[in-house]
Amino acid sequence: MTLQISRAGRERMPALARVLARAFVDDPVIRWPLPADVDDIGPGPFDVHVGLRRPRRSRHGVGGGRWHGVAVWVPPGRAEQLIASDRRVREQLLPLTDDGGRRYGVLWDWIEDQLPDEPHWFLDALGVEPSRQSGGIGTALLRWGLERAAADDVPVTLETGRLDTIRYYERFGFRVVHEGEPEPAGPHVWFMRLDP
Repeated sequence: MTLQISRAGRERMPALARVLARAFVDDPVIRWPLPADVDDIGPGPFDVHVGLRRPRRSRHGVGGGRWHGVAVWVPPGRAEQLIASDRRVREQLLPLTDDGGRRYGVLWDWIEDQLPDEPHWFLDALGVEPSRQSGGIGTALLRWGLERAAADDVPVTLETGRLDTIRYYERFGFRVVHEGEPEPAGPHVWFMRLDP
């Protein structure tokens, strides 16, 4: 089966946000700022994440009539978009938190501090419909961004709170360059990098 990767227009943003919401439902980085009794955060915060309100981000998906995977890439020189969308996600998640969004602010301020100052491509999100995982969709979306970064001759960076994804990204040449927690009770986060 040939996977068709295409840039997602604004009309696809709600569908892609739903894919991310399902793919990240148990992600430690997403879950930590929220109370334990919040079962479903819904697609709202992911609307911002994929750029529903910020159409200049590079969003690509795999699918036809129904989208099964999405990658959100931040090209060099667009770090301010990442920070701006984070601020909007904070506003979306605030009603779901039990601490006025404190944990979320601590987490993402800390993550932003770890990003390199040099030009780089940043993999903001890579999510695949749970029922379609292990079918090559994530790999196709990842390779799309890696090809662009190679053409620009710049590194690629990402962060993850899942140990299993470290092994996945290492298969493509990524290495862990930093790891830690935003505070003692926070999730463990690994920062990875692939040099040109």
